[in-house]
Amino acid sequence: MKHKLIRLMAYVYMPLLFTSLGYIVIYIAAVPVISMLQATGSMVIANEVPDFNRELKSIYNRASKEEVEVLSQVAAGTVGLGQGSEAPSEEAKVNNVISIKDIQFPEHGTHFANLSCERIELNAPVYWGDTNEVLKAGVGQYMGSFLPGFGRTILLSGHNTTYFKPLQLIEVGDVIAYNTNYGDFQYKVTDVQVLPSSDARDMQEDLLSNKQEELIMYTCYPFETLVGTKQDRLFVFADKISGPTVE
Repeated sequence: MKHKLIRLMAYVYMPLLFTSLGYIVIYIAAVPVISMLQATGSMVIANEVPDFNRELKSIYNRASKEEVEVLSQVAAGTVGLGQGSEAPSEEAKVNNVISIKDIQFPEHGTHFANLSCERIELNAPVYWGDTNEVLKAGVGQYMGSFLPGFGRTILLSGHNTTYFKPLQLIEVGDVIAYNTNYGDFQYKVTDVQVLPSSDARDMQEDLLSNKQEELIMYTCYPFETLVGTKQDRLFVFADKISGPTVE
């Protein structure tokens, strides 16, 4: 009986055991390859991302932008008002103020702005929110941060294989244009840092508590790595140099 059991193990159980071990080894070896192929696929579509506008809303269009430009010029005193309209205050003329009542606030998942930097060929739609769906369609603004013109921190994120890929070329002194559905803003890069992702999470509360208007963009780092988890984050800090104030 004992010999029969040994023969059964030799001809049945042992082959099953080695087969199972073989599949496990193949799976472990294949995971990096699969990850690389997925990352490479993202790189391939970096210059031609599918249109997700059917799934996400948009309030950013040329017509509304031109209307707000006229309002901004009126506030600055560079164009006249129509008959019966109230003239802007002296403070509005000097400070280029936009009333908060004239702003259409975006809902979650709404395209409301465009981000660009000519030197590094950055050009991306900006959505309110930073879910996976949003980051497939463009750059996402963290909903716990502030809109441009409100004098506080603006926090943007994007994938480093698509819309934020140009950030690998960013330098101190570059000017970022942030065109919203209610006005145009410019920010000058003051610092570029690479931080561990754990440090980035810890500093988020401090960044959002700043009492001055600062545009902060971040993405995964390094850019060249295709296999494995990217543990670092590239942060770009930029101060506001032009654009209206919202009151």
